[in-house]
Amino acid sequence: FFFLMIRRPPRSTQSRSSAASDVYKRQVSTQSTWGNQRQQKMKIALICVLIATLSLCSLSAEAPYRFDISFEALCPFSRELIWTSFSQFVNAVYQYEEQDIVFDELEVNFYPYGIVHETNGGVQVCQHGVDECNANRVYACVDDIYGQPEARRSKYFFYDCYSHYIGYFQEEAYVSAQYCIQELNKLAKEQEDDVEESLRYVAFNHVEVVDKCAKLNEQGTSRGLKLFKTIGKQQKELFTGLRYVPYILYNGEHVQKEENQSRLSFLREYCSLRARDDKEELEICSEESIKEFGHPPRDGRRKKSVRRAHKAASQILGVTYA
Repeated sequence: FFFLMIRRPPRSTQSRSSAASDVYKRQVSTQSTWGNQRQQKMKIALICVLIATLSLCSLSAEAPYRFDISFEALCPFSRELIWTSFSQFVNAVYQYEEQDIVFDELEVNFYPYGIVHETNGGVQVCQHGVDECNANRVYACVDDIYGQPEARRSKYFFYDCYSHYIGYFQEEAYVSAQYCIQELNKLAKEQEDDVEESLRYVAFNHVEVVDKCAKLNEQGTSRGLKLFKTIGKQQKELFTGLRYVPYILYNGEHVQKEENQSRLSFLREYCSLRARDDKEELEICSEESIKEFGHPPRDGRRKKSVRRAHKAASQILGVTYA
C-alpha cells in the first residue's frame, strides 16, 4: 500500500489570512480523500487477486475423477472388488510407471464401514460380526498412518493382500494384517536403492498399525475405534442412498453404470472416462494393457494364495490348516 504524505506548514510560518487558510485546508482535504480512495481501490484489487488465486489453486488441486467406495472387510463382494478389479488397475499403473499422471487426475477414497448398526449404548455392530469390525479398524489405521502419496503403492499392496487373505483368517483379523505387513516389508527390503520414490515400497510397522491403533484396550476403546466412528459419520453424510456394499460414488453421485463397470474392471472404467473426455491415451489404456489387466486374475492365483495363506497361518498361529 502507498501512503500519501502531506507536508504541514512549518511552525515558524506566519499566520495567513482566513481565505488562504481555507484554500490550504481544501487542498489537504482533497488530497487526503483522493489518497484514501486510492488505498481502498488498491485493497479491493489485492483482495480480488487473492480470491482468484485461491480459486485457481482449488480448481487445480481437485482431481477430475473421484471415486468414493464404501465397503466391508468381510463382505465377499467388497473383497473381490479390491483384490481383483482395483488391484489389477493398480498393477497396470505401476507396471507402465504412469502413477504420477494417473493419481494427479484420479482420487480414490475407501470407507471401511458399510452397513453398521449402532446400539443405544453407542456400540458399533458390523454386519459380519466382531472380526469384521476388527478388520475395518485395521483398514482405517493403515489409511491414517500410511495415507501419504509416497506410501500409496504400499497401502494398495496391503489392501490387495488383506482383502485377499482376511477370508482365510476370519477367526483372527489381526493375523492377516501381520502376514500382509510381513510380505510388504519383504518387498521394501528387497527393492533396489535407486528405485524412483513414487515406485518404492514403504515398510509398515505392525505394532503401530495393530497394537497401538486397531486393537481395543482394556477400556474397550482405541485410536482405530475413533477413526472407525469418524469414517461412519463421513459415510453417513456422503453416501445418502447406501443400501448395499460395495457402494461406489463417482464424483459424489451414485451412477449405476459407473459402479457396475468399476466392479468388473476399474481399469476399463478409468480409461473409458478419459476417452470420453478426449484425453491423450496412456499406455495403461492400450489394448495390450487392457488385455492383461482389464479382467480379474485367473483362478490359479486364488489357489496359490490359499496355499500361501495356510503356510502363513502355520507360521504365525502355530496352527495347521488342511
